[in-house]
Amino acid sequence: MHSIGIGEQKKSTINQLLSGSAYYIVPIFQREFSWNKDEWSDLAEDIERAITNEAQHFFGFMMIKPDKANNILIIEGQQRLATITIIASVIIDLLYEMKTEKHKDIQKEYIKSGDLFSENPKQRYKLSLSNINNDFLRKYVQSEDVPSKKFHKYKQELKMHPSNKLMFDCYKYYHKLLSDKISDLTEDMKTKYLLKYLGTTLNNLLVIVTEVFDNKTAYNVYKTLNDRGLDLALADLLKVHLFQIVEDDVDAAKSKWDEMTSSLGTINLNLFLKHYWLSRYGVVNEKYLMDELEKKIKTDQQVFEFLEALKIEAEYYESIFNRRIDVWGSEKAKLIDQLFVLSRDMVMPILLSALQILKDTSHASFLKYCIAVVFRYLTIGERESKEMINVFSQIAIDIRNLKLKNLKEIRDRFRPLYVDDETFKSNFLTKEIKTAKVARYILEGIELSIHPEIQEFTEKITLEHILPKNPNDKWREYIKVNDFEFESVIDRLGNMTLLVGKYNKDAQNKFFTVKRDEYYSKMTRLKINEPLKDINSWSLADIEIRQTWFANKAIDIWKL
Repeated sequence: MHSIGIGEQKKSTINQLLSGSAYYIVPIFQREFSWNKDEWSDLAEDIERAITNEAQHFFGFMMIKPDKANNILIIEGQQRLATITIIASVIIDLLYEMKTEKHKDIQKEYIKSGDLFSENPKQRYKLSLSNINNDFLRKYVQSEDVPSKKFHKYKQELKMHPSNKLMFDCYKYYHKLLSDKISDLTEDMKTKYLLKYLGTTLNNLLVIVTEVFDNKTAYNVYKTLNDRGLDLALADLLKVHLFQIVEDDVDAAKSKWDEMTSSLGTINLNLFLKHYWLSRYGVVNEKYLMDELEKKIKTDQQVFEFLEALKIEAEYYESIFNRRIDVWGSEKAKLIDQLFVLSRDMVMPILLSALQILKDTSHASFLKYCIAVVFRYLTIGERESKEMINVFSQIAIDIRNLKLKNLKEIRDRFRPLYVDDETFKSNFLTKEIKTAKVARYILEGIELSIHPEIQEFTEKITLEHILPKNPNDKWREYIKVNDFEFESVIDRLGNMTLLVGKYNKDAQNKFFTVKRDEYYSKMTRLKINEPLKDINSWSLADIEIRQTWFANKAIDIWKL
């Protein structure tokens, strides 16, 4: 198999891997730490079974590439080694807290060590993760300390990458698990249990290790692992593709990639890449997007141009995604927020183009157009989303290419998605809204239209179902006598209103006349409640009358 760059498979324990003189390094094209509680608990069960049965357990496959000196690149298996390193660190800290000397031996053997025969026997860590994870692993997990101090230090962190949070959550998971295991034991038995737990983990978990011998094979193997069950996301595959092209200048490419991901912060990188493509190049089935990227980016120059473009786009994307007032101002940030209530995924591609290219003075009007179109087409009309994706993507591309130069041209291009007043009202009259934030947004919009002097809601506004979702006995009897179809009216907009502050919690499932007298009559500073104070029943007819009132208002509020 050497002719294709892949060596023979060998059986190994984790102990054999970590206790030798090798240092394991995650290559720059690899993903960050991503195991979550499902994987941690599965591993914990495997270790427990191995302890109980005193038997070995298959722990999966690993693929490595020997590098210079004693360095070994981990092509597949970093999640396993990282998690076991975290377990070892937890056990070291628990032993350290118990003031035994055993923690020093474990630290020296499995966490970091030096070459005893070197003139400069400087200690090195056995495992080096990605740039994003590495410093965090050293500072918060592998540093020898009492666990409570680590928890305190961790809480002081104001901004944290999701992958690093996962890593510390993993530390906390195993700390609690092992602390519970030893809580009722004597000090001597605690030490013995922890050592047995670690010993079993290191010696009874078997992996099948395969070596690759060149970088090209390493890249290709990593990509094809997707077909073997490793769920590589778009970003993982793209990173491999880019770094493979610029193999001689991969550090510079990695630096630009890290700048882009740093700009995005905690935003999903795969979502950003999908929206970027829709915004600049057009609609493509997600499973073919990587194929399109590979066709477009083939040379070193194209890689660096692409990474530079991604960096700029990521900065805009983050400011839009997080509704940054310091970038867009309060009015535009509020309009973006309203759009995101209706649909963030649909509008991000078009916003990414428009808010970069259009003049600042056009932004607010453009956002209002988007709100009207999305609200009529998607929220109330529940039309096919595929058409909206196609139209929005093409508008975004044409804005970038300066084919659409003013708001009138853009508004005309929105027309195919704009649901006419008659159809809109017909849909609105029977509309059920099951998402509370969407229902609240609609009712707040209606309140502002009939009560413009309120300008904005300065108090906490809550959504109230007049016929409650959990009716009491009196309501149930009322529903039965009046032949209500409860399920068909509970989420009708006509069955909803707004209350201020704590009133919603107090009202809960009280009967209509009680709510009317105790709450709705007192809530007349919200004009949306005024018609309720003169109603003596809450029938299907009352709900439909209220929904018709809302529909007539909505036609004038959400329009181009």
